[in-house]
Amino acid sequence: MDIRQLRSFIRVVEQASISRAAQSLHMAQPSLSQRIRELEREVGVALLQRHSGGVRPTEAGAMVADRARAILRLVDTMVSEAQSAGREPVGQVIVGLPTTMALHLTLPLVQLVQKLYPKIRLRVSEGMSGHVQEWVHSGRLDIAVLYTADPVPGLALEELVKEDLCLVSAHDPALAGQDIRNAELVEYPLVLPSPDHGLRRSIEAGWRRVDRPLDVVAEIDSLVHLKRLAMDSGLHTILPAAACRDEVLAGKLMCRRVLDPPLRRPIAMATSTSRPLSVAGQHIYGIVKGMVRDAVRA
Repeated sequence: MDIRQLRSFIRVVEQASISRAAQSLHMAQPSLSQRIRELEREVGVALLQRHSGGVRPTEAGAMVADRARAILRLVDTMVSEAQSAGREPVGQVIVGLPTTMALHLTLPLVQLVQKLYPKIRLRVSEGMSGHVQEWVHSGRLDIAVLYTADPVPGLALEELVKEDLCLVSAHDPALAGQDIRNAELVEYPLVLPSPDHGLRRSIEAGWRRVDRPLDVVAEIDSLVHLKRLAMDSGLHTILPAAACRDEVLAGKLMCRRVLDPPLRRPIAMATSTSRPLSVAGQHIYGIVKGMVRDAVRA
């Protein structure tokens, strides 16, 4: 088994097609197929299922793909650290951000890294917090920002700050800037993310009124549509203020903090306990950490 086999297999899994993977690798399809067959012989099980539309990994293939990504990340880290020993850090660093955080951090993060560390190749992946957690755990990310501080096997978490959650409504000059009490949330028709969404879990965990349920009239896992419904439909939602900053400044939405007790969710940085950060990754970790804290406190 060698590194070329692993890289080729990952490309086939990502492309879901041997022919497309061969084109992207600039090699003949029969040569790529032979390389995959050799890997399957090394492992001793089938790694791909062929079908009319291409290929997909078997259960064993999906596991091998995850482990291969982790191995390749370690190899790339070794190379980048050797290249940057005593010099400016180089190499690729992949950061995962939840959607609400990515809205405001992606652009300034890329710009700052380009200015400070032009030889670092930064890649930013955006997704739901649960997906981002899965990606860093499987080795697809080096660093992740998560909306949880609960211990996760295989991950090192550093809680940075607790973020206030707000009742988000169409702008009303008479109410803008006023906080509301936690127990008053039952008085508002709400559109919230689905129960398996990290934000919804934070809301449910922090809501203290037990004699009446929240009036959840719809569940939508889309930040764009949550804000649009709050603007135009007479419904309300619950989000961090940072997620609505532009709409509040434009006079389209208002955010009122939920107090007594406050409604908050933790924000943490996550890395793998089995894959140490490269020198470049350590620099990016510090930058992201500072930017997250500044964004929440703004």
